[in-house]
Amino acid sequence: MAEHAVPHPDLAGYLFGTLNPDLTAEFEDHLANCAACRAGVVDLRGLPALLTAGPPTQMPVDLRERTLARVHTDQHPAAAAGSARNQRRSNRLPHVGARRPPAARPARRVRTRRLLAVATAVAVLAMITGVITMTLHPRRRPAPITTATSVTLTLVAPDHNGPQRGVARIEQTAVGRVVRLQVQDLPPPPPGQRYVCWFVGPGDSLERPNRVTIGSFTTDSHGQAEVTLTGAAPTDRFPILGVTLEPDDGNPQRRGRKILVTEPPT
Repeated sequence: MAEHAVPHPDLAGYLFGTLNPDLTAEFEDHLANCAACRAGVVDLRGLPALLTAGPPTQMPVDLRERTLARVHTDQHPAAAAGSARNQRRSNRLPHVGARRPPAARPARRVRTRRLLAVATAVAVLAMITGVITMTLHPRRRPAPITTATSVTLTLVAPDHNGPQRGVARIEQTAVGRVVRLQVQDLPPPPPGQRYVCWFVGPGDSLERPNRVTIGSFTTDSHGQAEVTLTGAAPTDRFPILGVTLEPDDGNPQRRGRKILVTEPPT
């Protein structure tokens, strides 16, 4: 006998393809050791195609409540029978013409009927809302990364004393600022050194640093490089970029000379 709720809480989501990859793999591992769930998959595997065939139908407004009530009745027949008796005693249900309970069905047919009722309820909710939401394992969509601002900065040699230059295209996203940096005429760094790119704030100096590193890079034999870096430093505190030449010794502080600075707007 299955050591879990019957039907399994992930069965409907597996049939309709709404489980995330981790839950799908977990349920498939479970299928390898559960004959009841394997039988359920075989019995109901054609249900998704059946429910999506044909033209759209306008659903009654109370269909969701009636469907879930019927599922509850099938899963808890004793409680439902007691509720019916109480209703008859309070004259809320007629006594005459009541149908006799159906004869006991084989266990396999009862189990299949319950599986079908639950799967149908899930499908009906999907057609009403447009999305199948699993109560036990809701599938959360990742928050989209949207561009709030996009700026382009021109980088030049300090005091314009040198041929090196660069262009930085910066996009503000939900995970920080993405910098796409292109540099030219910047010779490869000497051995044991590297170029470091920074977000720089007002008043930055060696004595009173006000900058945040966002990554390092080197250039090719033609003095060119194209890199993408990401940093979370706020724009209002660190609005511009800079590149310095630093010792490649793991020290995160700026000690080297400036190589590229942001050209002031004209």
